[in-house]
Amino acid sequence: MPDLLRHFLVEEVRASTHPNGDLTTGELVEVLVAYCELYALRMPPVSIVRKYLPKIMLEVHGVPNSHSIRQDGRWRRGFHHVEWRPCEDHDESPSVPQDEDDSLVPEVTL
Repeated sequence: MPDLLRHFLVEEVRASTHPNGDLTTGELVEVLVAYCELYALRMPPVSIVRKYLPKIMLEVHGVPNSHSIRQDGRWRRGFHHVEWRPCEDHDESPSVPQDEDDSLVPEVTL
């Protein structure tokens, strides 16, 4: 799971080009869900994503977790000084790593 999240953060997020660039944890999780669906990846549990996200954002982009992201008149958790990478910066079909240890991702039987 950490490899998938790290790859997502490298491919989809960059340092902000303007002073008010912020992303909330909720926004990051929401786009990660869509990213996993688009590339047919197994989405790890949101609780696991939220656990690893602050550490990996600090490693990849050098930004700590914040509790003071202002959005829609409310304070939210997230990260200052980062933004979504523009579409033209993406590869057509990125090579997305799957973690060999899927023990953190439970099997779902319908």
